[in-house]
Amino acid sequence: MTELATGKRAFDGEPFDIDLSMRICLGERPGFGEGTPKCYVKLAKRCMDP
Repeated sequence: MTELATGKRAFDGEPFDIDLSMRICLGERPGFGEGTPKCYVKLAKRCMDP
């Protein structure tokens, strides 16, 4: 959902490696671009939570 809001791949510019995988497992989530409607961010965060 972040890709739709920002037009970029989640964690764009970061290497897709074990460190990123561990950070995601520990709860890190991609950000949203400025101007993304709050209702969209809220829905996306609910979808990303385990």
